[in-house]
Amino acid sequence: MGAELFIASRLVKPKKESLSGPSIKIAVASVSISLAVMISAVCILRGFQQEIREKVSGFAAHIQVHSFVSSASQTENPPMIYDSGLMVKLKNYPEIKHIQAVAYKTGIIQANQQILGVTLKGGGSDLDMQLIENKLVKGRLPLLKDSTLKYEILLSQNIADKLLLDTGQDIRMYFLNEGENSPRARRMKIVGIYNTGLEDFDQSFAFTDIRHIQKLNGWNKNEVGMIEIILRNIDELEIVSRKIYEDLPSNLNVTNIHQTYPQIFDWLELQDVNVLVILILMIIVAAISMISALFIMIVEKTQLIGILKALGASSLSIRKIFVYTSTFIALKGMLYGNAIGIGLMWLQKHFQVVKLPVESYFMEYVPVNLNLTNLLIINIATFILCIGSLLLPTLTITRISPLRAIRYH
Repeated sequence: MGAELFIASRLVKPKKESLSGPSIKIAVASVSISLAVMISAVCILRGFQQEIREKVSGFAAHIQVHSFVSSASQTENPPMIYDSGLMVKLKNYPEIKHIQAVAYKTGIIQANQQILGVTLKGGGSDLDMQLIENKLVKGRLPLLKDSTLKYEILLSQNIADKLLLDTGQDIRMYFLNEGENSPRARRMKIVGIYNTGLEDFDQSFAFTDIRHIQKLNGWNKNEVGMIEIILRNIDELEIVSRKIYEDLPSNLNVTNIHQTYPQIFDWLELQDVNVLVILILMIIVAAISMISALFIMIVEKTQLIGILKALGASSLSIRKIFVYTSTFIALKGMLYGNAIGIGLMWLQKHFQVVKLPVESYFMEYVPVNLNLTNLLIINIATFILCIGSLLLPTLTITRISPLRAIRYH
């Protein structure tokens, strides 16, 4: 062990009557609390963003391929041909996780002397219903893989509450096609009720077999409203969207959920600003506490500095002693901070201790995303900034005269 490191290891354990003792404890506590707050803020933000993105993707998928004349909205899209060649081409993309054919139809539900407009999403055996299945409140999913067409529908808790409906009940839906004077009616049985917490979607969407929508629109079996694509990594959304668009025939267009729901994703991006402000404030608090503790130690150890200089130690060597001491303090604080922050986030992730009002936050509890990369970045950045902020205060050591320092008491 070098002389500087040895002396630093002794200084980091001050005596009880030492003036620097309380300041070191405060510095350790400040670093611990600041790091725990930063870890919590980032984990909660990433968890919140991930939860919202997954819920939105569960309704609309990441990318939609549809007729070029159709709009980006999910209602009344003109049909496109379900081309097997196109499907093979899309499945060759390594970024694509799942592909499904769907169709949307706007209709009106009549029940208990009340009416309500909804968007009916129809899918087949390839429809990914994992999100909805995880959010089922009652009943089951519609049987989409059955060769026999079932008149089944899945409603949201929001719609069921408004119309006083429950599983097992029959409802009547009405659809109006362009050019027709009278609506088409369908009698459907409620087989399940879901609740995702996304009010904008829950109050509008119901699920059924795509064959119902094909019959209502007079489409052939190979005609669908659009092809929905789910990616392995949503961060590649824009790149994959452009690649797919370039590979499509001229009569087809591509939209993605950022374009379809810009207000949701713009809102999510704004949360990054809030967390960035928290991170900056916490690092400033930790750095100020470390600087204060260092100044107190330098003042208290003025005699020691004078003696070391008199013995031939350079200012650089003495500065290293106090930087090492501060590093020990920072690492101790970071150890406690990681234990507190990661521990709290682990408890929240597995036991959902902190609940949220669904109507305001779209989820029942605070979501958490414990990502190793994020944790490493936070720790490394905190360490570098804390230690970096201490280099300037140690310059005061170069101005201390050995003679005056030895006489100082």
